[in-house]
Amino acid sequence: MKVFPNPAREQLFLSFPYPPHKAVQVALTGMDGRHVLSVGIPDAGADGFFRLALPELPAGAYLLRVTAGERHFTRRIVIR
Repeated sequence: MKVFPNPAREQLFLSFPYPPHKAVQVALTGMDGRHVLSVGIPDAGADGFFRLALPELPAGAYLLRVTAGERHFTRRIVIR
């Protein structure tokens, strides 16, 4: 999975190497373990490309966790 831009400001784009064709769960957690965002995408579609709007968050590092079916991805992102 690719995540860009990183660092991000208002939004992130997620790109999967294969189309998931199923529900995708996205969670954003602060490095202190604080849960800051959870989004469910009911139908991931055929292209495997998603735009994720980010709420106003303090600048810093976060963990982005994505679950697509049986696959799990974790990426460190920076918000400016």
